[in-house]
Amino acid sequence: MFLQKQATNSLCMNFRKRFNKVHLLYVITYDVIFYLSIKKYLTIHDLGSM
Repeated sequence: MFLQKQATNSLCMNFRKRFNKVHLLYVITYDVIFYLSIKKYLTIHDLGSM
């Protein structure tokens, strides 16, 4: 039981390491898109209020 748990943990760790790089890429991409869309919205909003 313990050995099986250890194997599962190491498998999860390997997956997580690989997943983290991809995840980081996605997070950065989404942050940039989110930031740009908010910036665009604010500029449109500012122009509209003016």
